[in-house]
Amino acid sequence: MPELDKSVIEQANNYIQLEVKSTLIELFADSLKATPSFIAVVDCEGQYSYKTISEYSNAINLYLHDNGLCKSGKLIGVLSEKGYKQVVATLGIMQSSSAYLPLNVDWPRGRCDEVLSEGNVDTVLLSNSEFNGCIKGSDIEDKYNWLIIEDIINYKSNTKLEELFKPSLDDIAYVIFTSGSTGKPKGVTISHSGAVNTIQAVNDKFDVNKEDKILALSELSFDLSVYDIFGLLAAGGTIVFPDQKKTKEPSHWYELIDKHNITIWDTVPQLMSLLVDYVRDSSKQLPSLKVTLMSGDWIPLNLPIQIKEVCPNITVMSLGGATEGSIWSIWYEIAQIDEGWKSIPYGQAMPNQKMYILNEQGQHNPLGVIGEIHIGGQGVALNYWQDQEKTQASFIEHPQLGRLYKTGDLGKWDKNGYIVFEGRIDGQVKLNGYRVELDEISSKLAKLPGIENALVTIQDNHLVGYLVSESFKKKDNEIDYQAFKLEQRGILKDLKTTYNLNPIIDIDRYKLRKSYRKFDHKVDISSLDIQIQKKDNHRSISTNLTHEQLTELLSPLRGVQLEDRVLPKYLYPSGGSAYSIRAFVNIPKGYIEGIDEGVYYYHPTEHALQFYKEVNDNKFSIEFNLYIPAMEPLYKEETLRLAYLELGHILQLLNEKYPVAYEIQDKQDGDYHKLVKVTLDQQDIANKLNIKKIDNDGSKFDSYDLNSQSIMLQRSELGNILIGSSGVLIFEADKNQESYIQAGYRAQEITTYLYQQNIGSTALGFNLSDSSIYTIAIGGISQEQKQKSEVNVDQISLENFISKKLMNYLPRYMIPEVYLTIDHLPLTVNGKIDYKSLPMAELVNQDNYVAPTTELEKQLCKIWEEVLKLDKVGITDDFFRIGGNSIFAIKLAHKVSEQLHIKINVADIFRLNSINNLSNELHDRFAWKKETSLLNLYTLKFDEFLPNMLFIHPAFAGAEVYQSLATKLSKSFNCIGIDNYNIYSKNKIDNLNDLAKLYVSEYLKNYSITNPIYLLGWSSGGALALEMAGLLELNGIKNIKTILLDTLISKKNIPINDLEKDIYNIKTTLKKFFTSLGHQPVYSDKIISSCHIDLKISNIKPSAKLRFTDVLLVKAKEIDNRPNIIFRKDQASLALPMNNIDLVSKRITLKKLDCHHGNILEFEEDITDFILQNK
Repeated sequence: MPELDKSVIEQANNYIQLEVKSTLIELFADSLKATPSFIAVVDCEGQYSYKTISEYSNAINLYLHDNGLCKSGKLIGVLSEKGYKQVVATLGIMQSSSAYLPLNVDWPRGRCDEVLSEGNVDTVLLSNSEFNGCIKGSDIEDKYNWLIIEDIINYKSNTKLEELFKPSLDDIAYVIFTSGSTGKPKGVTISHSGAVNTIQAVNDKFDVNKEDKILALSELSFDLSVYDIFGLLAAGGTIVFPDQKKTKEPSHWYELIDKHNITIWDTVPQLMSLLVDYVRDSSKQLPSLKVTLMSGDWIPLNLPIQIKEVCPNITVMSLGGATEGSIWSIWYEIAQIDEGWKSIPYGQAMPNQKMYILNEQGQHNPLGVIGEIHIGGQGVALNYWQDQEKTQASFIEHPQLGRLYKTGDLGKWDKNGYIVFEGRIDGQVKLNGYRVELDEISSKLAKLPGIENALVTIQDNHLVGYLVSESFKKKDNEIDYQAFKLEQRGILKDLKTTYNLNPIIDIDRYKLRKSYRKFDHKVDISSLDIQIQKKDNHRSISTNLTHEQLTELLSPLRGVQLEDRVLPKYLYPSGGSAYSIRAFVNIPKGYIEGIDEGVYYYHPTEHALQFYKEVNDNKFSIEFNLYIPAMEPLYKEETLRLAYLELGHILQLLNEKYPVAYEIQDKQDGDYHKLVKVTLDQQDIANKLNIKKIDNDGSKFDSYDLNSQSIMLQRSELGNILIGSSGVLIFEADKNQESYIQAGYRAQEITTYLYQQNIGSTALGFNLSDSSIYTIAIGGISQEQKQKSEVNVDQISLENFISKKLMNYLPRYMIPEVYLTIDHLPLTVNGKIDYKSLPMAELVNQDNYVAPTTELEKQLCKIWEEVLKLDKVGITDDFFRIGGNSIFAIKLAHKVSEQLHIKINVADIFRLNSINNLSNELHDRFAWKKETSLLNLYTLKFDEFLPNMLFIHPAFAGAEVYQSLATKLSKSFNCIGIDNYNIYSKNKIDNLNDLAKLYVSEYLKNYSITNPIYLLGWSSGGALALEMAGLLELNGIKNIKTILLDTLISKKNIPINDLEKDIYNIKTTLKKFFTSLGHQPVYSDKIISSCHIDLKISNIKPSAKLRFTDVLLVKAKEIDNRPNIIFRKDQASLALPMNNIDLVSKRITLKKLDCHHGNILEFEEDITDFILQNK
């Protein structure tokens, strides 16, 4: 290698700082000693001084010592939402000489359990909310010793702190688990000296001191949190934690930066980009920030310029390395952007650290030659926690360079003395700053039941899973099940009708008697009584049957065409809905008047007899034969069992009104298998069955565990039925035709009885145990389900089903967005995976595209397309299946708020995940629709940045009287109408204060208090507004503005409404008045029925003396001379300058209008001007 190249590399690795002499604990102790009363932590619960943090962490340290839970080298878990609890828990653990293992509150329990298990952890410190919300009652509650942080921070001990063992520089400070290529996460073990070396380098370079504050956005399980917490504690600065629920909301970030004068930003580049976008869109600045530390992913070339536009004096830093290098090992100050750059430089080694680019022989690569990046120096991790094999593979002893960590990253030296990052050697990728091993995801997929092999790749920055399973392969001669059903092979089609039968059809019975593949609610299986008392309802039969009796006898076999069904509906189940049993009726000569002798095929959908052949014998009988081609292609060797079960159902239906006896034939005759011959004779159906009632215990049914079955079975119709059921009835007996008939017969009896108890059922062609011959799934059903023609399960897509399984073990960012099923993994001639031969994933399935129809859907589609950079997004597309992730979700929430003025949270996107779901919720939430029985939103787009104005109903009306005025004001306010409770409710409220309390309560349930909040009321609605203002003042609200439209408060100086004397005249007058206005009679009647309540309330004076509320009184100057006026108070009102409002408030602004009391709302332009002038 040229000497010049050596010189460049040596110079880039020549940054030395003072030797590390303090542990993380000692750095904190130094700050505590210097400024004990200074604020160390701010979170959504409060602020905490260095002294308080020290007292709490000392208590944890003492508790761990006194209970023998700590020792050097032991790991103790931490699980807490953001805030002081994370700080005191990690400090307390390290003070005890143990090391902390951080968990993530967003991880599924399965992931937490796996990490704790890999770390050999027995004790976890966690917050009270995480214990109650995640751990309590779970399958891992008894597996670990859970210590609630809030319970032990006030622990008192006789042990003296100075007597306790303290950690050394070489002791383990923390172990962070990252994604592992072998299918399990791997723990990176970091010493105190390694972490402190990095922290000191950053603090020295940027002069971080007690005046500095950082916004701690990174999760505790992400190593950036190490600097967020201990970097600031070492400098005597302040850690500001966001609200855990708002960690993905840029508006919340800005609020905290602005409020607390944050000076240091430390995140992945994507989050900084989102903050900049928010600030620029809001025309704001970030003057307090002095440095931004960006790491974990590629930095867009235009981002540093955008940052400096909103933070002119900021230092923009790129940092990198690996968790194995103690947070960071390399940095680069981005002072300007070189036009020739393809990416931001990776940089040079940080002080006391080394960065090398070596070839496969461990030799230095010359400048410009790509090789593997190695990290050396003081920051190199101790090992992978208790994994010698992985440690030896990644941490090497170089003969000249000493101990190095092989990063697996590719890079090259630039001639200017910095490293340029060039990607990865292996399957590790970075997704939004998270390190992801593709092999770990593949391993988790391959462990799913029924998956024989799996592979995960990354395509356009999206994870794609490839699954290999026998169940995915199309078998030779496999039939198209749906097309097969539609053929209705069970019906004999080439005969002509000889005799029509015309029964009376009970449609409701057909709707009730169906397979309920989806249940409404759970029922207690164990308490069900399935011992049916038999009743003899048999018709008496003379020697022969009449035509009507034959019709009635055969009617249970009829298939009826119901609305919304493609295939006919029967009263009994059939395997695969094949209905492959044909009935042949043998009618002797003269047996039924008007019907000639012969063997007739009974056509079930035409309910007709069709001549088939000459009579068999001289006794009436019905022969039931299985038409083999109608069922055997579906069920193969199970065909006869299912046929005899179906026959048992049929026999029970026939036996409900007529005595029937049967003789088993069990003989094949060409395409037919003769099953039984039925005669009208008395015969007891034997009962040699054992019927078990088995509850659904988390998809476990006694010894049968659905969760252990193949995923294809789990997500099949059968699997979904079992998951949603309350349990099953299992019929056990010897496996023969007689038993099958008995099982079908009893099942028909039992399920008919259960329908009367609102319990539905569906027959399963699948048995859950070797001893069972028939299985019925049951569950509670609703009245609505009873009336439907069909009740089917909601089919879950393969993607959603597998993703749901993986979410028990992997964080969301490690869940593939698309899955492709393949017969086998393609291989090259050398036996390696042939990635080029893998089918490409289609993120947006054009075959399933559903176009937007409403204006809101169209706007949302446009925003999704913009954020995800897709040409077309349908309203049913899953956000996370078409390329969405947490970063895009933040962008999407911001765009929706910005463009539609509708406040949505990132959590809404995760929960709703499609435009269809989102638009439905937004419509329910915002679009001219009742929020409750009381609240109406009169604003098309709810804008979180506008104040709320409540329009409170007057007497004899609801809030609809304000709709025109609300439309005028909707550009400046979120206009919310409060409807008249007494019109809509049977339980009336006749007290002004109680009614105001109800309205305030309803409002607070659905909306937050804006600053200011506006209350508007016309007539007696104004009195309600004043009473509500008084209640809000009692709740500490001081910025309240009321607008009263000609409101007059009752007192001795005005006439009182005489309810008893005038109620009849009032109701009569109101009826005429509402008729003249064109009101619907139903609504008018409701108003009239409550008018005495409204009148009583209008006589009541508001109870509170308002101290903070501003009142705008708009007063009518004229007398209302219209007819049909119930009470005239115009003269009294004109005589009172302030309409008695000055009795409850002294902060009154008076405006007068040339109008009368009754038409004041028509002057909406003037009212709007008055309100905006006083806003």
